[in-house]
Amino acid sequence: YQRRVRGQRHGMVHTRCSEIVALPSRSASPSSNLTVYRYHSRGEDDYGWGCVYRSAQTQLAALGEKVPTLDDLANIMGTGDVYRKFLTSGKESYRRKLWVEPHDVEAAIRKRWPKYETRLVLFSPGHREEEGEQVSRLSSTTGVRADYVLLKDVGSFRSVLDEHLRRTRVPVVIDNGTYSFAIAGIRHTNDDRDSLYYRILDPHYGMLFSSSGKRPFVAGSRKPYGQDGGKDSWKPASWVEKSFGEPAGSEWMMLLTSPAA
Repeated sequence: YQRRVRGQRHGMVHTRCSEIVALPSRSASPSSNLTVYRYHSRGEDDYGWGCVYRSAQTQLAALGEKVPTLDDLANIMGTGDVYRKFLTSGKESYRRKLWVEPHDVEAAIRKRWPKYETRLVLFSPGHREEEGEQVSRLSSTTGVRADYVLLKDVGSFRSVLDEHLRRTRVPVVIDNGTYSFAIAGIRHTNDDRDSLYYRILDPHYGMLFSSSGKRPFVAGSRKPYGQDGGKDSWKPASWVEKSFGEPAGSEWMMLLTSPAA
């Protein structure tokens, strides 16, 4: 759709947007009007490993589902035993063993919520295969293997996101192997694709908040992340498309979930 916004210097301009407004959820973020799950939501300790789980919770909330706890998700995805060992022992070594990928979330959705349609897409500009080919990825913690449709062109990447968001209004889970979040919108002004922004729902924002020096992170703290509004922000397209400035060999795994037609 299009909406009119007032520019600082040029009066009224048109801004073309694809946006999502998620449903409210007190259990996720009491001070926010968006359902964005993040580290320490519901008091669960997932600092350093739970970003894919949290992005999955955010996606399920947007679909209107009763959102499972971390324990529930871990059980569905096959990491439940490790999660319970982590809770009882507190050993840091278990954190990395709890890492999962978007195809683990897809397998969980197919198992628990089979009414939804899922699609796995890999954005990897430097990949040796041709765009449109199937590329296999294996989860080192769960052993789940899945095929992704390869995208190499940034225009194709943008088109896939834009079409999905316009059609479903469901956030996309995205992960580069170490950092996961959800993309919930696309915005560009006057059809200028060079000024494109993505709406990022980021479960890490508390970690970024603490690293800025504003407030130190304290494990077990009831409010270690500042204001919940930091979870929802617009980022320049390069923040995603260049994978934080990493070389072209970097990649993003994406899970697109939508209600069945």
